[in-house]
Amino acid sequence: YKKDKDGVWLPVQKELEVTRSCKVYLTKDNRSTMFKLSPRAKELLMWLIYETESNSEWVWINKVRYMKEAGITSVNTYKAALNELIKLNYIQLSIIKDTYWINPDCFFNGNRVNVFTKNIVRK
Repeated sequence: YKKDKDGVWLPVQKELEVTRSCKVYLTKDNRSTMFKLSPRAKELLMWLIYETESNSEWVWINKVRYMKEAGITSVNTYKAALNELIKLNYIQLSIIKDTYWINPDCFFNGNRVNVFTKNIVRK
């Protein structure tokens, strides 16, 4: 709220972004690691960024849909890209089939401060 010229309190209108988004964290290490990825692994990473749900620490990969959208016919091509993302620590295996933990130091959809409250360092 703010006061108008007559001293009356009025609500302030703000414009908000309503389109879903996912943050990619811009660090020197993240940039140099990205250059180690093959083109297929980069495509899969971008697809994961689009698929990550708000404030979620994990992502489920619908590999049939991913392969169709990416024009991939060989499951080995998909697995190679997936293994690169695991090796370079963008994602990690979980105990649930086709579900992977994301590395929130690389990308995250939401507010890391609200989700990872134990990792907050007060200065």
